[in-house]
Amino acid sequence: MWTNLLWLAAWLSAISSAPVNLPQTITCPDNNIFVFVNESATNRAPYIFVELKSIDLQDCIFKCFGNQFCYSLKYDHNSVEPCSLFYFSAYNCSNQNLVKADTVKYNGKAITIDCLRCPSNGDFG
Repeated sequence: MWTNLLWLAAWLSAISSAPVNLPQTITCPDNNIFVFVNESATNRAPYIFVELKSIDLQDCIFKCFGNQFCYSLKYDHNSVEPCSLFYFSAYNCSNQNLVKADTVKYNGKAITIDCLRCPSNGDFG
């Protein structure tokens, strides 16, 4: 019996630590993504879709943009899983000043990004 419990515990531990394979269903043909850097730091914890490993802010932006259920993200390199994707966006994006995603620099503190758009997909038209 103890052997069965030990095997079950090992199996559960292995599957709970497996990396998340997030489906990427949306592409931006020229990778020219625009975003809104949100300074408000609204608490989005109730809207977390998934938390992921990510090599940097740009990787997190691409993971969010590519998933149809992601409307905003928080990146914090100091977290175990630094890329948090949310079902929630705090703003009406048509009224925000969007900047090219590749110009957004990570300064070592948590950063929140809303309004991910791709002009090549007609997102501004």
